[in-house]
Amino acid sequence: MEEAFWTVGTFEANYNTKLSTEFRNESLVLDITQHEICPNCKKIRENVHCSCFCGYYAYKKCLEIKATVNHNCELKTDLEKALFNESLSDFSFIVNDEKVPVNKFILAARSPVFAKMFYSEFKEKNENQQILGIKISTEAFKELIRYIYINEVCDLNKHEIELLHAADFYQIDSLRAICEKELLTTVNMTNANVIFQAAHLYRCSDELKEASYNFIKKMFQIKNYVLPQEYINLPEKVKKIIKKKESLENELCLA
Repeated sequence: MEEAFWTVGTFEANYNTKLSTEFRNESLVLDITQHEICPNCKKIRENVHCSCFCGYYAYKKCLEIKATVNHNCELKTDLEKALFNESLSDFSFIVNDEKVPVNKFILAARSPVFAKMFYSEFKEKNENQQILGIKISTEAFKELIRYIYINEVCDLNKHEIELLHAADFYQIDSLRAICEKELLTTVNMTNANVIFQAAHLYRCSDELKEASYNFIKKMFQIKNYVLPQEYINLPEKVKKIIKKKESLENELCLA
């Protein structure tokens, strides 16, 4: 007997059946409804975290999911061929004197801002090239385009603030969430103010604002200063206070 494991909702189901080994060690989320009748053994499954007796349902469902996963992989591979491919593009952005080829319809499908730019009465509708309108490094912009095409970002930790800016500007909420999650794991006393200012500027979650502000408060507590909690909603005031603190510390070091 083969032993196969699947993730069913938040439960792990263990089916002792002769399922093909290609499904072993797979982590597949199965959309299982209660009291479903197995078409093979005709037994009613009693709840969401148990199989029918013969394992037919699990095998059939895994086949369906496996096919979907394979199709998604093929789609990603095909879209990667179009990524930065000038011969397949119909538009280019000039970013810091470098041309970045793109496909209008892909960008428009992923961003309402790009959709308006390319398919409304904007000048870009009838053009095939434009100087990029936001301040961003070429590398970060390419990662934005990579995310739009294949839902992946390389070296996120190098570009998270810039990508957060781009996600906010182009209204790509899923990328904003990814950047916020990354910043929550990397915030410390060294970068706290940069992240705190970005969190306010790019309309991030209260969680990111609070996490970065807590590190700023710790930075002042080391010097026996107390930063009021209400300043969490006053990023400009916090920026000025930090500048004064740094200026005072520099003067004391020179004295």
